[in-house]
Amino acid sequence: MPKKFHEPPLEFSRTIIEGVEIKRCRNTEHAFKPHIHDELFLGFILEGETHLSFNDETIHFKQGDGVIIPPLTTHRCAPEDINQWAYSMLYVDTSFYKEHVSFSQSKKLCSEQTLRLKLFIEALLEEENLEMLKTILVEMLLEFGDEVEEKDSPYITQVHRYILNHWSKDISLEKLEKNLVTASSPLLDSSKRSMLLLQQLFIYKTEWPKPKHF
Repeated sequence: MPKKFHEPPLEFSRTIIEGVEIKRCRNTEHAFKPHIHDELFLGFILEGETHLSFNDETIHFKQGDGVIIPPLTTHRCAPEDINQWAYSMLYVDTSFYKEHVSFSQSKKLCSEQTLRLKLFIEALLEEENLEMLKTILVEMLLEFGDEVEEKDSPYITQVHRYILNHWSKDISLEKLEKNLVTASSPLLDSSKRSMLLLQQLFIYKTEWPKPKHF
């Protein structure tokens, strides 16, 4: 089960997913001053209303509204009534997603996205199936963010290096899968790896110039 610690009126929950934490605040002036987070921030209003400012933009949020704020984005909250004010936040370390999805700007989530975030946070507090939770989070981040082109992935670089080092030998999908170290990112599942390998094998057989030392 997730390990919890309390510091009223703040509640923090460390989840079973490394680099992912939950924070809940109620009737507190926490976050009134401009500040930033190193992590990706996703949150929604549990009670009350606030004006949320990111850099030079200010947006009104009410109960049930959700928001996503990229890492290192200056922001602050200005609740209309501090005695009727609560929100829930999910922090996701950039190492979990940075190779495959990016977040370029703060934005208000639509109602369906906010509900998805709310249900996921509830599942994080109760569910113990790590792989299932990772899958749900991966799908949610891919929906909310902008997918990074695979050519920028370290996994593709690793494939290229292997092909160049074994140019004179017969290279098959099976040999690539057997000899390459699986990328550590949870966003690169087995089916996606196979697809990328097939793509690179096709390029290898049709487009790549033969290295000069062969």
